Amino acid sequence: MEKLIRQENYLTLTLWVVFFCYATCMALIFQNVIVPHMPSSLSDGGKLLSHDAIYFDSVAWSLAEEIRSQGWGSWRLFVNPAATGNVAILAAIYAVFGYDPSFSIPINASFHAFGGVLIFLLARELASKKIIGIYAGVIAGTLFILFPSALNWYGQIHKDGYAIAGTLLILLMWIKVINRPNDNLTWIKMTLGSIVGVCFVGMVRPYSLILLLVVAVGAMIIIISTFKKNEAKNVYKQ
Repeated sequence: MEKLIRQENYLTLTLWVVFFCYATCMALIFQNVIVPHMPSSLSDGGKLLSHDAIYFDSVAWSLAEEIRSQGWGSWRLFVNPAATGNVAILAAIYAVFGYDPSFSIPINASFHAFGGVLIFLLARELASKKIIGIYAGVIAGTLFILFPSALNWYGQIHKDGYAIAGTLLILLMWIKVINRPNDNLTWIKMTLGSIVGVCFVGMVRPYSLILLLVVAVGAMIIIISTFKKNEAKNVYKQ
């Protein structure tokens, strides 16, 4: 562990790989072993739970068949108001590889693992001491990954993994802004990170962008006010 602490980038990558492998294995077990043996009121008898997952799967397969018959010009990010980016991505996978709900697992596991890594980075950013932040981040990120209820979004076909990862990424960028980085490269990275986070959220839940805008404006006002107060105090002390 101490060696990984000295190599933080390696630790971050290692966490993502471990989280991804765990999520992939658990999702495969969930879809292929647990769900098929659930009552008919909860499952379709296959790999998916009733309601949203089955609906998203059917829309994705319909779009995949449309792509196969009419070409890739038929592909669209927002299939309908209820079926958004996650369905469109799954449809593209179905069009290339054929039909199997398990094809959604690598993508869902990737976003779930990314969410765990972002929680690790948030803890490291917020901690007063680096070593405490690293240990707290590893624990918090691991708990997020292991929590059983998370299987419902990364073991099925849902939007949550995209939205959670996007929201956490935006939050991480905002926290970095509060620390007021001095170099332009860091500001560019934070801007790009925020844009990616907004895209993740917007592609599955575009209505959430309004709430994010309100929160962003509020956070900006608070940050600017805090900066001005601190500058005024510094001027007064001088």
